[in-house]
Amino acid sequence: MSLPGLTIIGESINDSVPSTHKLYEANDIAGLKELARSQDLGGAAYIDVNVGKRPPEFLAEMVRHVQSVTAKPLSIDTPDPAMAEAALKAYDLHRAGGKIPILNSISPLRLEMFDLLKIIRFKPILLVSER
Repeated sequence: MSLPGLTIIGESINDSVPSTHKLYEANDIAGLKELARSQDLGGAAYIDVNVGKRPPEFLAEMVRHVQSVTAKPLSIDTPDPAMAEAALKAYDLHRAGGKIPILNSISPLRLEMFDLLKIIRFKPILLVSER
């Protein structure tokens, strides 16, 4: 599907999706990488990566795994600054063709996440639903 001005973000690699949660729980990295490939082939402009409440190192490793199978830029989806930092440090700008990642789920209560711009430029998505 192509609509002018519409950016498609593949959201399947998200721990809140029950089938993806099962892949995470089984440590099925091959299955998660296949999700990234299928979203890439399906026309996603970005691939979202959300690992839920796992350690920052795990999110960094997932960034590397996903980037090993797609050159699409990623949407790092976490409200946690330590996790976001680990993921941004793992992000391979060259592999993504120079395209900067999205940092998704920035809460107005955690605006210090903008300090992460010192690591790598990113496109922020600020949630306005929290108080």
